[in-house]
Amino acid sequence: MFRKQEKDLIAEIDALMDDERAILKAGELHRLPDLLERKETLFEQLKDHEGASDEELLALRNKSEDNQPLLEAAMNGIRTVMDRMKDLARVKNTLETYTNQGQRYAVPMTSGSTFEKRS
Repeated sequence: MFRKQEKDLIAEIDALMDDERAILKAGELHRLPDLLERKETLFEQLKDHEGASDEELLALRNKSEDNQPLLEAAMNGIRTVMDRMKDLARVKNTLETYTNQGQRYAVPMTSGSTFEKRS
């Protein structure tokens, strides 16, 4: 009975790893927090079982390592979007130009300010 529960747990973690990969490939990042909670719970349960075979644990490790580059790519994508949003907010609030000496100069924009283009 105990070995069957352990096998079921390993199968559930294996399926979770497959779900994680599918979620990452589909770009459904909003589903990751729930998946992370399930993952933590299942790995805590696995930690309490000492009878998992080396082959079973190696298979789970390999799946986890296969998913790692996808997780890293997703995080890099999120960082890129955050940086872009910061840039857009900065552009909205300041006008950047250069002085005649080539130094960057930021002009703060306040509501109601306008600039006139002269030819």
